[in-house]
Amino acid sequence: VLKVHLAGREPELPSHVLALVYCVDRTHEQYAGTLSRQAQLEIIRGAVGQSGQNPEYVIATNTALAKLGVHDANLSWLAARLDARQRQASAG
Repeated sequence: VLKVHLAGREPELPSHVLALVYCVDRTHEQYAGTLSRQAQLEIIRGAVGQSGQNPEYVIATNTALAKLGVHDANLSWLAARLDARQRQASAG
């Protein structure tokens, strides 16, 4: 949990809030930034973490960022494939 500054906020809102943040440690043995998209996709499909099922987390994160106008090409690619897989599973 870190104290973060809210830029462009409404005047009645606080300028700082406490927020749960995730920080990347590129030196950690589980850092996956060098994996291919396909390898990332396979890991995510079968993974579960403290925050729940990884496919759901990736899709929800991509959706929330898109609503804020933030686009990450890799995250969008992963979310699209995970979402398609989930829709196929629930349809069939």
